[in-house]
Amino acid sequence: MKIRSEPFGSSLSRVELAIAFAPERGSPDLGPALADAVERCKNTGDVTGAPRSFALFHRPDGARSEPKRLGFVGIGKPKEMTSESLRRAAAVAQARAEDAGVASFELLVTEADHGEVGAFDAGLAVAEGIALGAYRYEPPRKEKPKPRKAQAAAVRYAGTRAADFDKGLKLGVLTAAATVFARDIENLPGNIANPARLAQEAKKLGGAKIAVKVLEKRDMERLKMGALLGVARGSAEAPKLILLDYAPAGAKRTVCVVGKGLTFDSGGISIKPSAKMDEMRYDMCGAGAVLGLFHAIGKGALAGARGRTRIIGIVAAAENMPDAAAQKPGDVVRAMDGTTIEVLNTDAEGRLVLADALAYAVKEYAPERIVDLATLTGAVIVALGHEAAGIMGNDQGARRRSRRRGSRGRRAAVAAAAVGRAQGADEEPVRGPREHQRSAARQRHDRRRGVPVVLRR
Repeated sequence: MKIRSEPFGSSLSRVELAIAFAPERGSPDLGPALADAVERCKNTGDVTGAPRSFALFHRPDGARSEPKRLGFVGIGKPKEMTSESLRRAAAVAQARAEDAGVASFELLVTEADHGEVGAFDAGLAVAEGIALGAYRYEPPRKEKPKPRKAQAAAVRYAGTRAADFDKGLKLGVLTAAATVFARDIENLPGNIANPARLAQEAKKLGGAKIAVKVLEKRDMERLKMGALLGVARGSAEAPKLILLDYAPAGAKRTVCVVGKGLTFDSGGISIKPSAKMDEMRYDMCGAGAVLGLFHAIGKGALAGARGRTRIIGIVAAAENMPDAAAQKPGDVVRAMDGTTIEVLNTDAEGRLVLADALAYAVKEYAPERIVDLATLTGAVIVALGHEAAGIMGNDQGARRRSRRRGSRGRRAAVAAAAVGRAQGADEEPVRGPREHQRSAARQRHDRRRGVPVVLRR
């Protein structure tokens, strides 16, 4: 998806499709050139401004200064606008442009559209919404996919903070590209996205800004990583411990970001039910998120930052398979730091691979903070649904900051993550975003239907 910024006042007469945001009350102010068009469209009654609604109009004869088609995406009440609702509105715009069959479209954004959301955050959300709304995973197949429509967009912004909006837009393009990179890896089948493939993808990220190193099985044996090696015993695929290092000059502190990379999790000897077992290829999404982070860093997402923090990425990549050599329930393994662990259920492999990854992070880098990204349990979906994520840790300040940053967009900051210092525990109940909390009556109705519900504190 190609996204660029254009001046708001330039001519739209040759534009195939322009899309603007429409509030629930009042009319969008798109300037004098489109004032008549906006009034004409509003008078039809089709532009309601309801969240994610869409209305499309064709240019009448004689109105040659207008775009050939003009669309409106509803954004509700601007005072209730969040980064997430703006992101979703931009995604709707891309989807409707693709439905219209145009090669490219223009999105018109005004300062009034994003309400209390800052211009920088608004630009970030718009870019992410367009790019991630356009995302489709293309699985390996014989035929090449047909070229899609609306894979290019020009964004025009009218407001006093245009420079901030453009900065956010540029960063959003980078973060969305990193997300797409991570999603493409995460969606690959397990026989393709194995530990060796994750190592290959990581090495591609290496360069002037990022150093990449891969520890092989023999290295882990030397380091006595019995917990990680125990999980990998049943697989023909050798485990990998992938290290990515972003160390700007003058860095004064170190943060480690650790990702669980189970490229396929059968459960091992404690095998999972066969239904939906194919989805266990997603048990490496924590690792995918770490690789996505370094993709963004490599493309310049931290350009202009103070550069005082060294960021270490650690991916513990392995498969959990049943085999004659696989570890068994009741086995005792010894982690890198000497801790002995009794494995009562081999499907608890995530905490085992992370135990050695975290021990390595503490010993080798002595970080001030560790962020652990992992798909540890499906119970988090039962508790919080599909749009919120669980976060826990022993550093209350870091946890609050992560939640605050996530809540700006009505998203939790990290999926099933532990944010904190290297040791200890100080957990608090996790609350989901308000818009995902349901009434008790609705929860009872959902339970009868077998639908996961959100638990209140």
